[in-house]
Amino acid sequence: MATKKDIELRKNLNRQLREECLAGYTVALDHPISVKAQELAVNILMKEAEGVAWLDLSNQLGRSLISIGANFNEALGRSGVTEKLRFLRIARGSAYESIFHARVLYTEPPVEIITLVNLLDAYIVGMIPQEDEMIEE
Repeated sequence: MATKKDIELRKNLNRQLREECLAGYTVALDHPISVKAQELAVNILMKEAEGVAWLDLSNQLGRSLISIGANFNEALGRSGVTEKLRFLRIARGSAYESIFHARVLYTEPPVEIITLVNLLDAYIVGMIPQEDEMIEE
């Protein structure tokens, strides 16, 4: 049985996650640190042997996209809301990583990746218990 303190902590984490999901991906990726990291990555990759560095980055993009699906499916296989949300958060982190890699490779991420992130955010918002719901896991 969860204590009142545990329940309040979970509510706060869920509230924060809901707000982040509703804000959309651009909030994080327009942050000056993200923008600078993208610029540096592009500059470094341009200096590397042409093709090899871009291939490595595109492979990393593929791995982060696979991680979204793997963690999403693992969340579906979990029984409690808290566990499901933990894996959905990991999937969301991989989604943002995918957008970053795509921005370095293509300047703007393909619309399919943005759509995937938006779908994931909407799914997560739907999974988060409402404020007045008691979380007992």
